[in-house]
Amino acid sequence: MATLNRSVIRSLVRDGLNEQAATVLTDTELNAIIDDGCRDTAVKGLCREVTQTLTLTEGVKIYPEPTGSGVPCRTLYVEHDGLGLICIPPQAVGFVAGNLSVAIGTPQFWFPWGEMIVLEPAPNAAAVLATTRLHSACYPAAALATDATVPDLPAEFHECVYLYTLAFCALKLRRWGDAAQAYNRYIADVQRKRFEYVFKVPDAKAAREIPDNVVMDFRP
Repeated sequence: MATLNRSVIRSLVRDGLNEQAATVLTDTELNAIIDDGCRDTAVKGLCREVTQTLTLTEGVKIYPEPTGSGVPCRTLYVEHDGLGLICIPPQAVGFVAGNLSVAIGTPQFWFPWGEMIVLEPAPNAAAVLATTRLHSACYPAAALATDATVPDLPAEFHECVYLYTLAFCALKLRRWGDAAQAYNRYIADVQRKRFEYVFKVPDAKAAREIPDNVVMDFRP
């Protein structure tokens, strides 16, 4: 499906439900559901990625997530001085051999704690001078302002917003079967596109190795 704006999504939903009367599904109601769909797709699809800089303080290990471009809903990756930090569970603090023997030093591990980010160990004076970046999946920066505005999401996920809107408009009309069918389509579409476009899967070693030799097998 092509890039969708708010006006096109409203038209598609009314066509899909065969409800053209604006008195049944008003533009205001549809716009509110579309905005909810943008936020829900961003949360479930983790598709709106934002990179933000984290300012460190010597000896401090707990930091609020920065909110410079949309409110972060999930931090996916943390890097310090160009090197990726290892995400650990909180229970592992103090049990990671050979790395947490000092109170402060160069951060090597991180974990989320509510709306906070915890670094281990706490940064020292030299680590404070290096750049620390958070790569987060965030909510859209703002609601759709006009009919021509497109969702603040990758174009591949615009159809998910349409399916979400279709499902909850059918729910408003008490068309329970249509609502369930559309919502199941929405969940399946978000999961598929998150796997195809968002998940970072490293190449297998065999895919990058040069083979020792090539064997041609001429079988009948």
